Amino acid sequence: MRLLNWIGQQFTGSANHWQHLSPLFRISVVRSFMTWFAVAPIFVQIFGDVKSPVTFQLGGITHQINVGLPFSWWLLWFASLAYVAAYALFSWYCPQFIKRYRGFSDYEAVGHSPRYLAHELKRAFDASSNREQLISRLEVKDFSEKTDLPTSYQDNPSIENDATKFFYQNQQGWMKVSVRSDTSKEHQRELFWEIFEPFANAYFWPRAIIKFLFYVSVLLVIMVVSQQIYSVARFLYGTL
Repeated sequence: MRLLNWIGQQFTGSANHWQHLSPLFRISVVRSFMTWFAVAPIFVQIFGDVKSPVTFQLGGITHQINVGLPFSWWLLWFASLAYVAAYALFSWYCPQFIKRYRGFSDYEAVGHSPRYLAHELKRAFDASSNREQLISRLEVKDFSEKTDLPTSYQDNPSIENDATKFFYQNQQGWMKVSVRSDTSKEHQRELFWEIFEPFANAYFWPRAIIKFLFYVSVLLVIMVVSQQIYSVARFLYGTL
């Protein structure tokens, strides 16, 4: 039961949100898998027909060299294939907001004006698959207030002298979210996380497929490592 709960959490819970998938694709790991993905077919093309062991004469003595790998190359290649496919899906579907900011500290480090959150809020409205939840959070936390639509209204946030204002419509009419230059850090943090949530849980199926491919890749790598350990252990056992 615990295993099933863990699997469910990994694929359907917050553990599978985009910000938790991002660390799986660090540059060094991506390079390693992509390198083997590209090199393995070349290696097999060159050495695929070479039969092991290779026998040769030297000084009248017959020698043999085992040119076989201590693991199945195709396991590692399929591991690379699964990982590269997961990385391609991640690169395509992961929202840019998550790629830029894994948390509020990342957003703060960029040095944006507090007003910039109004522009990020607009992007969240456009990208959200659950806009009603976002609207509800904005209203429950008093980020928005009822207003009349200005005559100069445009779809993008309105940059005015006192604040940058984002307008949206709900069942009661038009609402306004105003972000001032002197907005407190706590207010910015709360608004940031409400913007963050729609991006974090967007595109459920791509996230689930990415996590599945990643686990397939890990399982195949574990099999390769097990093969290497077995080969070394057998060699050591034979020399004792």
